[in-house]
Amino acid sequence: MIKQFKYINNLGRFETFKGCPKTALRPLTLVYSENGRGKTTLCALLRSLSTGDPEHLQARKRVSAEKGPHAVVTIDGAERSFDGEKWSGTGPKVLVFDDHFTAANVCSGLEVAAGHRQGLHELVVGEEGVRLQRTVEELTVEISEHQTLLRGKAREIPQETLGAYSLDDFCALAEIDNIDEELQEAGKSASVLRDQEKIRTTGEFTAIAMPTVPSDEVRAVLAKILPDLDAAALAAVSAHFKHLGDKGERWVSEGSQFQVGESCPYCGQETDGVQIVAHYRRYFSDAYAKHKEDIARVRTLVGEAFDGDRLARFQRLVEQARERRGFWVHYIEGLPAFDVDAGALAAAWAGARDALLVALESKSRAPLDRLALDDADEAKLTHYTDFSDRMLALSTALLDMNEAIAAAKEHATHGNLAAAEAQLSRLQATQRRYEPEVAAKCTAYRAAKTAKDAAETKKEDARKALDEHRKNTFGKYQGAINKFLDRFNADFRLEALEPSDPRGIPSSTYALGVNKGRVPLANRKVGPSFSTALSAGDRNTLALALFFATLTERDSLDDVTVVIDDPVSSLDDGRCFATVQEIRKLLGKAKQVIVLSHARPFLCQLWDRADKGATATIELRDVDTDSSTLQPWDAEAAAVTEYDRLYKTVSEYAECSQGDSQVVAPSLRKLLEGYSRVAFVERFPAGCLLGKFIDVARQAERDGTPLLSNERLEELDDLRDYTNQFHHNTSKTWQENLANINETQLKGYAGRVIRFVRGE
Repeated sequence: MIKQFKYINNLGRFETFKGCPKTALRPLTLVYSENGRGKTTLCALLRSLSTGDPEHLQARKRVSAEKGPHAVVTIDGAERSFDGEKWSGTGPKVLVFDDHFTAANVCSGLEVAAGHRQGLHELVVGEEGVRLQRTVEELTVEISEHQTLLRGKAREIPQETLGAYSLDDFCALAEIDNIDEELQEAGKSASVLRDQEKIRTTGEFTAIAMPTVPSDEVRAVLAKILPDLDAAALAAVSAHFKHLGDKGERWVSEGSQFQVGESCPYCGQETDGVQIVAHYRRYFSDAYAKHKEDIARVRTLVGEAFDGDRLARFQRLVEQARERRGFWVHYIEGLPAFDVDAGALAAAWAGARDALLVALESKSRAPLDRLALDDADEAKLTHYTDFSDRMLALSTALLDMNEAIAAAKEHATHGNLAAAEAQLSRLQATQRRYEPEVAAKCTAYRAAKTAKDAAETKKEDARKALDEHRKNTFGKYQGAINKFLDRFNADFRLEALEPSDPRGIPSSTYALGVNKGRVPLANRKVGPSFSTALSAGDRNTLALALFFATLTERDSLDDVTVVIDDPVSSLDDGRCFATVQEIRKLLGKAKQVIVLSHARPFLCQLWDRADKGATATIELRDVDTDSSTLQPWDAEAAAVTEYDRLYKTVSEYAECSQGDSQVVAPSLRKLLEGYSRVAFVERFPAGCLLGKFIDVARQAERDGTPLLSNERLEELDDLRDYTNQFHHNTSKTWQENLANINETQLKGYAGRVIRFVRGE
């Protein structure tokens, strides 16, 4: 509980105030003050003490003061001091009703602005809702900061690095251990699908083996001789053939076939004993013929194997293989190198061919000579064989790739180019993603993104909790407000009180129910609105209803100090009395209630039924023209009401003629009106004249619902008739009548008025 304002300096109208026991505060503290004496300053002090916000006090620094405001407040034995910048510690929970409350939560003048609806939202949702709202707002700021950081991290990774990927998708790409192999395979796959028609029509590899050299047969033929054909016979025959000319051997050979017995096929003479014929027989024997045939056959074999057309065809096969390899190497992995030198190939081919044919030609000319390939020819054959072996190995390796080519053709026929290119793009992006510099930037970006996502999740959870809390509180709060409006006898209600979030800012909206219609808050050129439907008293009543609803919707007021400043401004007597009743209900519930007002009757009503031992009464008074102080206030003396004063004035004159007759005479009517206004509050409203009330009473009597007995009604009418002569509204000569009062008659009527209000 707040015990005392111990020290106030340079704050509003308080130049230097030092508290004393006589100005100590109690559970109920009533502060009376005329306007402009510092009530608002005290409210600002208490609000700042509760919230810790120094602006409430800094804004009220005395204009003439060089130093800032200072204050010391005693709270349950401890002190809290304000040094011009901050409070020394936390203060108690204080809820303040004043103009600041109205301006923050209800309206400013005739206007309900966005800030008022936001303030009302905070009132409705209470501390828990405000905590959730603050959490949402703080997380919104945090998310904004994360977003700024995130944008900076994003700018560090250029678009060309991202390719077709968004930054988030790019950074989310999983690392692949064998990325280079997969990337190569994906590139081949995509290439296959891009060139479907070429792949479909390009052939597989065919065998490109070089002709096999019949070297063994050649060597055998060259080395073969006929042992039965001696050299002498061969020399004689050869000399004869030479004598016969180039075609001599052929001529003799063909003629020998026609020899029958020992007769010469040419002249018919006997050849028996002719030595040259005997040589011919051995020369043209079957063995010799077979030997020459073998030479010719092998020569033909070599000639056909190394035919020039065949070389050209083989060279075309080699070039075809070279071209196909050049095509398939873009789609197939593992193709062997193709390093065949076309010139070297032709040279090896020609060298082997020429070496064999020349040797066989020599053998043909000397069939019976034992011949052999010389070292140069053997080297040519070895070179050809090596070349052939390499070509065979290359051909075998290429043929082994036909299975992969068939798979590529199948893939080209049934594959999906878009999917393959997407896979290639993904792998290429993955490779870029895990380059060291890019990987570090992605890690930093994802960390910032994770932090932002976490904040967004927290915000969403807080938002859901706030929405649920608002759902549970708004309906109840509207009912609580209308309950108090009913108690204040207001002729309007709050309707459609709902939460709203314009531009993401928690707020509220509502309408006024007036005369069975709904009035909007916004001012309109045509038709009723908040500014035209409510009077000043209505607006203050609405603010009070909001404040009391805020108090009743709290779980407990045990730790709360309630401060109420001038609550009855612009209120009629009925609403003033209702306000007194509601404040009385707070006593014992709230830890402390402090009421400030310039209306002494209002404060006196609170004091009248209060526990005097738990009530402090304080007055704000001028020290000089521009400063104020706190001092004790005699509430008991102030509690003498106007009605009591009138009663005392009239009764003392009736009993002992004490008093001024010119004061007593007009007091008779005022006393009767005061009595009737309290006794018949519903039939005698403020501003009603006594004569009007008597007419109402007579009508009630005719309706069978009499307000007074006939005797008392007649007495009241007589008393009214007498007092009219002293009332300015009912007598033009009231001043003259006051100057010529019959005091004996006045004393008699004074007694009758006293007996009437006593009910005698």
